[in-house]
Amino acid sequence: WNELSLQPFLHLNKRFMLGIQRDVTEPHAKYLWRELLERALDQSSESILITDNQKSDNPIVYANSAFTKVTGYANHEIIGKNCRFLQGPDTDASTVARVREAIKRSEPIAVELLNYRKNGEPFWNQFSATPVQDPKTKQITHFISVQFEHPTIINPMTSFMNIFKQYS
Repeated sequence: WNELSLQPFLHLNKRFMLGIQRDVTEPHAKYLWRELLERALDQSSESILITDNQKSDNPIVYANSAFTKVTGYANHEIIGKNCRFLQGPDTDASTVARVREAIKRSEPIAVELLNYRKNGEPFWNQFSATPVQDPKTKQITHFISVQFEHPTIINPMTSFMNIFKQYS
């Protein structure tokens, strides 16, 4: 890839064009790579979040379309907020504490977690959070979280009640 800029100028009452050519192959390749990564994240069938570990409360800075589809929340409702809005009355506090501690220690973690959609409906998901390190400073700047909804993980009491209702 080349970038060409032309500039007309006069010299001794004659018109000339000054042309400067610059090789932009590497910057263009980087742009295409970033564009591909952004499309891949957004089009993933798994819910993906990126949070900012440098800000207080680790707020969401990116949510892909699968996340908004699964949870029912629009991007403008969640950007800048901590993920705890997904927790509800039956979310296991000890599991949440394990996640919080792993993030505090800047360590990856994977757990099964009961979360809640915007409409209040609970859903189980396999949740993982992985620290993202700045290569220059070695600081953990962000976390990337992938959530895979588990429709097959069933609360045993709910299953029992559904079977009981079928045969009553």
